[in-house]
Amino acid sequence: MKNRKCKGMQDLLPEDMLRFRRIEDVFRTCCRKWGYQEVKTPTLEYLHLFTATGTLSPSMLSKVYSFLDWDGWSGERVVLRPDGTIPVARLYI
Repeated sequence: MKNRKCKGMQDLLPEDMLRFRRIEDVFRTCCRKWGYQEVKTPTLEYLHLFTATGTLSPSMLSKVYSFLDWDGWSGERVVLRPDGTIPVARLYI
């Protein structure tokens, strides 16, 4: 087995992180000036949040990371959120 990254993932080296943080800081400053506040939603969400809204079509399901959550009896399918829109909407509904 080779030591390699998962498909679609990338490593950010120190010089990459410096650039990434500078861009992030400019973006945050701009958002604060316009009155926006930051929220953070979980990386994992239940699959039904995305399928019920039509965000994930059946053809897209093969491209998201998902697994069964065995927290007791539910065994619901959980996904690594492919998008931030639905989790933020869930947060405010």
